[in-house]
Amino acid sequence: MVNFKGHTKIELTDVNTGKKEVYEDDNMITNALDLYCADLGMLGVSPLLYDEARNDPINTLMGGLLLMGSQITENANTVTCPGGNKMIGNGAYNVTADGQDGVTELGSWNATESGWASDGSYKMVWDFATTQANGTINCVCLTSANHGYIGEGNSTSNAGKSTKRGELELAGTPQEYNLDANADVIRRILKVSYADSTATFVDNYNYNYNATYAAEHMSQTGKLKVITKEIPMSQLDMRESYPMGNTAGQSYMQDTETDITLPSAFLSQLGTNTPWLGGKHGNYYYMLAANLNNLAVGASVQGVKIDLSTLTATGFTITNTLSAPLYLPYGEGGVMFGSGKVAVVCWYGDPATKGVMFQDISNNADTTFTEDAGIVTTDRYFKRCMREESAILFYRKIDFTDCSVTMTNGSEIGNMGIRPMVDNPLFEDYIPFDNGYWRPSTFRMYHTTDYLATINNLQAAVTKTAEKTMKVTYVIRFSDGE
Repeated sequence: MVNFKGHTKIELTDVNTGKKEVYEDDNMITNALDLYCADLGMLGVSPLLYDEARNDPINTLMGGLLLMGSQITENANTVTCPGGNKMIGNGAYNVTADGQDGVTELGSWNATESGWASDGSYKMVWDFATTQANGTINCVCLTSANHGYIGEGNSTSNAGKSTKRGELELAGTPQEYNLDANADVIRRILKVSYADSTATFVDNYNYNYNATYAAEHMSQTGKLKVITKEIPMSQLDMRESYPMGNTAGQSYMQDTETDITLPSAFLSQLGTNTPWLGGKHGNYYYMLAANLNNLAVGASVQGVKIDLSTLTATGFTITNTLSAPLYLPYGEGGVMFGSGKVAVVCWYGDPATKGVMFQDISNNADTTFTEDAGIVTTDRYFKRCMREESAILFYRKIDFTDCSVTMTNGSEIGNMGIRPMVDNPLFEDYIPFDNGYWRPSTFRMYHTTDYLATINNLQAAVTKTAEKTMKVTYVIRFSDGE
């Protein structure tokens, strides 16, 4: 992150006498933006993949203002607002206060006075009317534009953007990254290299067949096309914007395309369809050419295992070796990969025999069926762990190494559950329930924007009353180097 320093000026003007009070202070910078722009969790997805932060980093990442009633510990690791500190006022880039929903704290962005100065500094200005942000201010903070608009959520009047505050606890506005590998995903992330500042993902035009992109589909090309994109994950010069595609300016993030040759058996069964299953499990990405549900005795489905280190593909076959057609009551949610095996949560026969069919995909043989009458239920216990060695589903531990299915408890689920953001207070994750089953390898990660980018405890408290207007000016000055 390019170094910067902030300077705050607060001007109070008495509307009756014209008397002006001016208060000025320097701010300290927290670690929030370093955390925010670092690679994200287990897949390392930078927020700079996405247009808003990439094309306008200053206003997006620091275009929010919080005026707090109490001081906040000036520590670089204090990146979220402590509870119990009342918000006196707030502001956001390009937002004009309209008094909606009884909001009295929100000020208005002053576009005329804001912007770049001749000395290379960047100025942000907010105006507050006599009815807005009245109270005693002891601390000024910059935050994201999202958080500045919604506010901290514990304001003096408890009024606010009611619908958003009702949905977002403590007014955190998340930027969502859906990192599963299903058809409704914007980007099918395969791997991220923090050292190289790159992310590699599937080209959806190549992955999905439709009339417009039929010629690019895997069945036509015989290959899976993946794109590796350069991303400034570790360093960001906030004085620059980084447009991509047809937007104006230099294309900062360069693309490299790689075509992965796919096995002919997989392509033949796939035809013009979209792969039924695509998921990242460990260091591999798996695709199946057809749905396993209602697979007849002796019938097979072709699959592809892509090594994400080398971007090479190996074919495999899943065969129903049971004595009756195989049923998957939870669709993709019942298919998991690890340690060279596939585990298929299924049932077969009448009355139904329920359990897990383990099959070694390295030799397309060695099938083990582990019966478990309780694993296929209507209970919505989600898949809490998806590792190379084991997975947890419906409070059962599915072990790929010894093909066992054992009961587990809440403590073990908590200990084994994937929490990729445990060391980062700006990230959250959860696994969504969708269409009757928990999706495999599905993690929706929320890149929360309710952070404190700067903290400025004022040397003297500033008291605004209904007889005064207020102008808050925040000037950011940049410097190069570490």
